[in-house]
Amino acid sequence: MKILLTGGSGMVGKNIQKKLDVIAPDSKELNLLSLEQCQAYIHDIRPDVVIHAAGKVGGIQANLDNQAEYMYANAKMGENILLASHKSVRHFINLGSSCMYPKDAPIPFVENSLFDGKPEPTNDGYATAKLYVHKMGSYLNDHKFKFTTLIPCNLYGPYDKYNPNVSHLIASVIHKIRTAKNLNARAVEVWGNGKARREVMYAADLADFIVYAINNLGSLPLVMNVGTGIDYSVREYYDIIAGIIGYEGLFTFNLSKPEGMARKLLNIHKQTELGWSPATDFMSGIKETTSASTYTFWHDFQY
Repeated sequence: MKILLTGGSGMVGKNIQKKLDVIAPDSKELNLLSLEQCQAYIHDIRPDVVIHAAGKVGGIQANLDNQAEYMYANAKMGENILLASHKSVRHFINLGSSCMYPKDAPIPFVENSLFDGKPEPTNDGYATAKLYVHKMGSYLNDHKFKFTTLIPCNLYGPYDKYNPNVSHLIASVIHKIRTAKNLNARAVEVWGNGKARREVMYAADLADFIVYAINNLGSLPLVMNVGTGIDYSVREYYDIIAGIIGYEGLFTFNLSKPEGMARKLLNIHKQTELGWSPATDFMSGIKETTSASTYTFWHDFQY
């Protein structure tokens, strides 16, 4: 089976490549913003499966500051690779995001509520692009072209980004607390009141699910959540990570900063029915991710 992976240089893409033999072109080899390049590349390599994991992503502030850019880039990349694939590729796995769910959707998020309201304003551009790609894929889905959107919860772990301008929740917390410990800082700033709740999963577990999905392509639904079914408050993540790293300072809460949705938790009924569950519990995954050697390597790699 020949598998094409977009976004091979990102956290999800790199974890997938550790577990699957894939073709993973970089942006110089395949510019996803060009339909002509996508069509030529698909024609040349003729993959059986496309895993679309590419995207322009960032943390909450980056999303707020670049709504139009994030919307355009993510919509265009998804549109182009879909249009290039649907006439010759048998299976297409699209990686979505839990921010696709409406701000006021019932908790835990169920897949059929995706279009029942507006996304949370802090990531509206990115979420709208992801919803667009999923909707387009659903229109193209038929007996010749099997399309699935997988919606993972927040991720952390190997190959994560620690640059404060683009990092997500767990990487941001680790970076803040490690920096504070190294500088003997008295306090660490938390954005918001710390009460927002998030579900997170070790990125290598998502890669494991991708392998499972490749081996069960005929059983995949049109859209499916992938997660742990467990969430913690932002404050709890700070407390847990501080305890593991050994930081004993204070936390201050900046209520002027955005904190996004009050709660993001996925309903994982379809995942459970398919017979898969993540192997890495949070404490094991976070201990590995926060270890001095792991953090230093990936932090230095980015800077």
